[in-house]
Amino acid sequence: MESSEKFMRTIRVRNEQQLGTLGHLLVAVADAGGDVGEVRLIQETSRYTLRDISVYAQDEAQMDIILGAMEFNPGTRILAIRDEVLELHQKGKIAIRSRFAVDNLSILRRVYTPGVAEVCLRIAKDLSQARLYTAISHLVAIVTDGTAVLGLGDIGPVAGMPVMEGKAMLMETLVGLSGVPILLSSKEPDKIIETVATIAPTFSAIQLEDISAPRCFEIEERLQAMLDIPVMHDDQHGTAVVATAALTNASRSTNISLEKARIGQIGLGAAGNAIGRMLMKITGNPVLGADLSDSALSFFESAGGKR
Repeated sequence: MESSEKFMRTIRVRNEQQLGTLGHLLVAVADAGGDVGEVRLIQETSRYTLRDISVYAQDEAQMDIILGAMEFNPGTRILAIRDEVLELHQKGKIAIRSRFAVDNLSILRRVYTPGVAEVCLRIAKDLSQARLYTAISHLVAIVTDGTAVLGLGDIGPVAGMPVMEGKAMLMETLVGLSGVPILLSSKEPDKIIETVATIAPTFSAIQLEDISAPRCFEIEERLQAMLDIPVMHDDQHGTAVVATAALTNASRSTNISLEKARIGQIGLGAAGNAIGRMLMKITGNPVLGADLSDSALSFFESAGGKR
């Protein structure tokens, strides 16, 4: 399936215990243009089986066609259709929780007043102590204005919140950092920069997320110059690192030297521009760029690329 497929449903089916019923059902899904993900066995008897099948489609109209094909399959009966994606997102995917149970007065006096005053005074004398005695050491701001969300484009910051929550989940799961989504209602670089700089003391790092080009370049560069904590635009550097790693492995497998290869980059948005710049830095050679936007091409040329 291509990444453009966005529609998923979990279908609970009851199949008669006849040889080939499940196989024919999966073929029916494929013939209708769908794809099958996970198949979970729920119950099995001598007469039937119950299974949950994850089915992917391009859109709702195609899903209806797939469901019709499944219903038409001999020996199959659809019992339920669930949207597990929406179910998982209800009430959001992340939460801030206390690390300690506040279940008695003694604990309350330690985590809040009067005990907390001593910690505040210690930090006031030496701000570096905040990394030891507060959550700042593992808090990362995930900042977006919602102008370039995945392949969806400018859908706004609130609509982009599920993506920011997903990034926060990955941070916590993979590296133990606490990502905090920050949704900005402004698209003006100056306002974004001012806002991020103002809230920066809360965090140990800033991750800019899904901010469209070319504004993202200016925003990142100016914040990096202003702040004493890491600032990274994930769309640029995260993608560039992965693409460069893949190309490096491919060159090793094929015994083709990247320094001698003629490299082209199609699409010079935030990710494409960063990929090209990273490859130029690694190889020492200009990368050929292609984009429908003349301004994007000019910006790429200013970094050493060629048309």
